[in-house]
Amino acid sequence: MYKKFLNDIYNFVFPPFCPCCGSKQQDDKIICDMCEGELTTAEKSDLKRHYNEYFVETGKIKKLFSLYIFVKDSPIQSLIHKLKYENKFRIGLQLGYMWARRFEGSEELTDLDYIIPVPLFHTKKAERGYNQSYYFALGIKKVLGIKIGLRMLKRRRATDTQTNLSKQQRIINVKGAFKVKNKRRLIGKKILLFDDVITTGSTVNECARVLSEAGVKSIIAGSIALA
Repeated sequence: MYKKFLNDIYNFVFPPFCPCCGSKQQDDKIICDMCEGELTTAEKSDLKRHYNEYFVETGKIKKLFSLYIFVKDSPIQSLIHKLKYENKFRIGLQLGYMWARRFEGSEELTDLDYIIPVPLFHTKKAERGYNQSYYFALGIKKVLGIKIGLRMLKRRRATDTQTNLSKQQRIINVKGAFKVKNKRRLIGKKILLFDDVITTGSTVNECARVLSEAGVKSIIAGSIALA
C-alpha cells in the first residue's frame, strides 16, 4: 500500500507520457492504446518465414521468437530509438517483460541456462552508457527466471553500422567480431541469444557460430522485432 502511495505521488509529479506520441498515460502500459494498435505483431507464419530465411542454412539456431515486425516510422522504431539514444531504460524492461509473457510456456524456453544479450563494442557501450539488449534481458528474467550471461560473449572489434549494407556485406562486416569468454561455463548449456532487431540474421548467426564452437549445446534466437 505504501509503495502504491509513493507511485501515485511520483506519477502526479512526473506524469507518464506515451514515448511515441506524447499523450498522457493513465496506466503503467509502455505506450498508449492508439500507438499499441499501430504495432505489427510477428505472427507464427512470420517467425517461421524469417527463421527459414535467416537460420536454416547455418544450422546454429534452434528456434526464433520475436514480438513485432519492424516498420519504419512506426511506434516500434520510436520505442527502440528512445531506448538506445534517449536513456529510456524502462522501455527495454517492459519490452523484455512483454516478450517473455507472450512466449512464456514455449517448450524451447523452459530449461534455458542463460540469456546472452548481443554485446556492443566497448567504445559504443561507453558512448551510449549501456547495452539496450541488457534491459530486454532484465525484463525477460523477471518472468522466466533465466540467468543473464552478461560477460560470456564479447565484441572484439568495432563494426560498421549494418543499416545500409547488403546481406553479404553484413556477413563480412561481423565475421570474427565476437569471442566467447568463460568457455567452461558454457559447455553443454542452452542459451537464449537476444538482440533488439534482427534484419538479416548475420549478427546473430556470427554470435551463434562462436558460441557453438565454444561448446554451447543449443541456441534460441530472440528479438523485439524482425525487419
